[in-house]
Amino acid sequence: RPTAVSHAITATFTAPEHINLIVSKQTRLEVYQCTENGLKVILDVPICGRILILEAFRPPGSPVDHIFLLTEKLFSTVLAWDPVQKLRTVVCGSVYEKVGRPVDGPPLGSADISGNWIGLQLHTGLLKMVPISEGISSVDESFNVRIDELNVIDFKFLEERENVNEAGKFTLIVLYEDQRRYR
Repeated sequence: RPTAVSHAITATFTAPEHINLIVSKQTRLEVYQCTENGLKVILDVPICGRILILEAFRPPGSPVDHIFLLTEKLFSTVLAWDPVQKLRTVVCGSVYEKVGRPVDGPPLGSADISGNWIGLQLHTGLLKMVPISEGISSVDESFNVRIDELNVIDFKFLEERENVNEAGKFTLIVLYEDQRRYR
């Protein structure tokens, strides 16, 4: 059983009034609820594959967050909390492509603040954009966006106040290192 934490995020996953700590330990996903007495284990489940990316996002119109995870074999899953089943797979699929050179470091991922996009950097010079509609990420409708920066360190979505109601609009901020090692 893995003990080293590879990712940790906070989200309102189990209920709108609960703050949850979501921890991935390589091939396990653990969900904790923050209480006055400390952390309470809500869920501890195995995941088929080593988790590379773990992101929380709030789909439009949802009172709680969903979890996006990507495994080492580039299999993506969106998970939601269900009070009866505990954990529900909303959608899953492969984002593997034969085209492109894989990134030198670990793949990067980011969820849009408005809950409309998930961005992945799996290949050098490309960002894979996965649209989210009604809380469901559609891996089949994903597309690649070419970027000039080859050595991306991290990227995040910025909130655009002007286009907040326009689906399909997003702005990215990219931290990269050039050939002279300037950032």
